Amino acid sequence: MSLQIEALNCELNGQTILHDISLPALQSGTVVALAGPNGSGKSTLMRALAGIIPARSKRLCLNGTDLTRLGELDRADQLRYLPQDLPPLLDLTVLDALRVALNARKRAARTAAAPEALAILTELELSHLAERSLRTLSGGQRQLTGLAQALCRPPRVLLLDEPVSALDLHFQHHILRTLRTLSKRHSLLIIVVLHDLNHVLRYTDHVVVLHQGGIAATGIPGKVLTPELLNAVFAVQARLETCSQGILHLIIDQPSPGLSSTRDQTL
Repeated sequence: MSLQIEALNCELNGQTILHDISLPALQSGTVVALAGPNGSGKSTLMRALAGIIPARSKRLCLNGTDLTRLGELDRADQLRYLPQDLPPLLDLTVLDALRVALNARKRAARTAAAPEALAILTELELSHLAERSLRTLSGGQRQLTGLAQALCRPPRVLLLDEPVSALDLHFQHHILRTLRTLSKRHSLLIIVVLHDLNHVLRYTDHVVVLHQGGIAATGIPGKVLTPELLNAVFAVQARLETCSQGILHLIIDQPSPGLSSTRDQTL
């Protein structure tokens, strides 16, 4: 299974946000990072792929199926989108929220989904929250619950907009490690917006670097995130070093001098 994106363009309120986005076919069983400065178009691209905002493209296909021809529900079954800002809270427990997600679009007894819901919570280390009301959760716990709901009916493509931004250090690494496992187990293509480039280096197979609404670079993270690109796109003087365990790390030496730090941070 592959996702093909060719010449995708998006305009909002008369302003061009994304222009000529074309990528090599993104394959199932991989984790793809979207990276770039604030305002580069990462969230806009996620919403365009999910069909939430209008976009024009020469080709937008999932395994040969034209996504633009699918209805809203059918497209959501194929590409599941988890936004950075979650919908308003309902008066449900975490377990009930997962039951609702599992039983969506099918008629099943309320108790039928309980074992499956508990299994998902256990895998994400959230079983202790099962009987907690959604209204009592912290921002990070809500983000984790939203991810658990998204995994209830695994789609072909999972779109995650900054899923670890509100999480502590343990859960950042736990969730990203779990996503890698799930992508392989379910032959799932996961596209995730990440700001921490060390997370990109360690947990993703492919990175798409956006800059000013276009693609600055794409490919294997360790080959794409060169000092030259980091300077041109992220305005930092930086380098990649390999630690004693053979893991690549990004080291920031200093901000690049003379580059403007004013960027639109609303996209």
